[in-house]
Amino acid sequence: MAFKLFLTGFILLLHLQSTGQGVSLNGLKTGIWTETNPTADDTLYGTGNYIIIPLDSYKIIRTIKDDFHEVRYGASNAYIAYSKRSNGKISVKDSNWNWYDAANNIRKITHWSKGIHLWTKYFDAKGNIAGNYYDDYDHDASVELTYIKSRLFKKEIYSFAKSNGPRVYYYPDDSLQISNAEFRFSIHFLKRPEDHQQLMLTSVHTMVIKSIEVARQSIVATVNKKPVVYPLTINPGKPVVVTLSTKPGAANFIPNDTIIITTASNQVYTIYAANDAAHIDYQNVEKLKTIQLSKTRDRYLFVASLGTVTTAWVTGINNLGRSYNISHPMDRRIQIDLAEFPPGTFRLEIISCNKGGSIQLVIKE
Repeated sequence: MAFKLFLTGFILLLHLQSTGQGVSLNGLKTGIWTETNPTADDTLYGTGNYIIIPLDSYKIIRTIKDDFHEVRYGASNAYIAYSKRSNGKISVKDSNWNWYDAANNIRKITHWSKGIHLWTKYFDAKGNIAGNYYDDYDHDASVELTYIKSRLFKKEIYSFAKSNGPRVYYYPDDSLQISNAEFRFSIHFLKRPEDHQQLMLTSVHTMVIKSIEVARQSIVATVNKKPVVYPLTINPGKPVVVTLSTKPGAANFIPNDTIIITTASNQVYTIYAANDAAHIDYQNVEKLKTIQLSKTRDRYLFVASLGTVTTAWVTGINNLGRSYNISHPMDRRIQIDLAEFPPGTFRLEIISCNKGGSIQLVIKE
């Protein structure tokens, strides 16, 4: 996925707006130029070097566009783009390109070798490293590093030749290795009110865990189906499997949670849990006839996203009605506050581009 996103971004480089102070030779850029790159949050301004090289510097594997080719590079293939071609020569990026936001904070550095992208480093507004993406052409792979507060959190290795997802390593520079430090619980309040995730903890050295704490009490950590006993010792070659279980109610559901592992040496490891929850989803929206909820016990009715756009209408007493919509790809659920309605029987209509249903909603005090 990351490789495809990078390829898409690479193609977008063809449309960057140049405002540069460099020189053009036969219409080809050379020297130092400045470009703008609009992003979702800001417009970045990049400064870097263009050089002129023969197009036949690389063996072309295939032509994707007139100015965009897949070429042989090292033990793998790479992509090369240029803005113009003249007499068999092209102008390409070379060396470091530094990208700044409107406040002149450096946000990105891209490094090129004669038009071939080698790596990109990302920074937050304070200049702290946030990410690093680099292509390992010798091993036919790309690597994406994610940092949180300048600490390496995740390493993903994508194979150019395989499309079955990356190999992922969490806290790879630390002694404690965690099999998964960002996972998703999936809760269905009517059919599957409890969910579990397993974490494998390993260490190359003897490691002592003094606590595993969660942000809320509805997540419970166990080892061998028993509450964790501290201190928890992890010996080399003997991984420990910790099971995290959650059974939230609709009233206290939160979409994100964190689990904090603290070692005897006070090293902290943060695990990020995303939570999906619904009363109504793809599986039961067409079959469910009646749902009864309590304003005090349940507080909310959750409807999962059923497509790009999902709309729910609640109508009932004295033509009282409200509508709710999901229209953003990142919105995962509709949350209906039952306090907005008096006790009674209502009609819940749900429609999306894929599925829909008509359900009797009974609200009790």
